[in-house]
Amino acid sequence: AITACLSSRDEVYIPSGTYLVTSTLTTVTDALTIRGDGRRSSTILFRPTADDVLLNLSNGASQVTHVTLAGFGIKSDDTTYTKVAIDCYDLGTCKFDDLYIWGTGGSGPSSGACFSGGTGSIGLRTHGRDACGWSNIEIVADKPIYAAANANSAADDGEDIDHWNFHNCYLIANGSPIFEVVAGRGVIDITF
Repeated sequence: AITACLSSRDEVYIPSGTYLVTSTLTTVTDALTIRGDGRRSSTILFRPTADDVLLNLSNGASQVTHVTLAGFGIKSDDTTYTKVAIDCYDLGTCKFDDLYIWGTGGSGPSSGACFSGGTGSIGLRTHGRDACGWSNIEIVADKPIYAAANANSAADDGEDIDHWNFHNCYLIANGSPIFEVVAGRGVIDITF
């Protein structure tokens, strides 16, 4: 569905239900909308068979722009492998709304409610860039938000994460900071 909609510019729709995914979905390389019926209605159950990423937004040396992810949840009942729910590379003017990243059970991070595993699983990992908005997001993970290097820019130009706005977020970490930035990265104009 992602491959077809990337070329046709149609919207990927995730109906209500739970969908088992065991490896990385097709990489989103350009303008695309993936929308479900709500973060607690449309759920992707990520059960990897090795260290893996569920949803990768990347276009190599080019920027990924105008992506919208909205109205779905990502859960995992695996605690063995290190995993990333959403991995973003060099984004611009993207919108993320009504998303949910959790484990599948228990009432707290240590009792199964956490997106967890391996050396520290990550809810959202960003590798840059600018003008992205996140609203109505729930992430309970070993590392909810992790800002890493943007391979398409220098560390001192601030394009590792620049002009990102987080609004109405519920974030819980399991043994790590809620918002972690790799040392020496360029981080500017972030609002929570």
